[in-house]
Amino acid sequence: MRDSGLFLKELEEKLLGFVLRLLRFKRNAFFEKVQERKHSSERSVRSERVIARLTACRQLGLDPPNANEGGYK
Repeated sequence: MRDSGLFLKELEEKLLGFVLRLLRFKRNAFFEKVQERKHSSERSVRSERVIARLTACRQLGLDPPNANEGGYK
């Protein structure tokens, strides 16, 4: 029969390993979400700038810059 102290130590190691894997998974998921929000926010800011430029051009009666020529960055 196994020594109960050895069994408990192995169980503790397995449980600790599981908890550490779970924490790593949660941390990675959190940072992925942060990156997603950051990229979404950057796209939103770029879109707002494009809309502002187009609106300003229309109000001033100018031709809007061509996106293919690098007018929007």
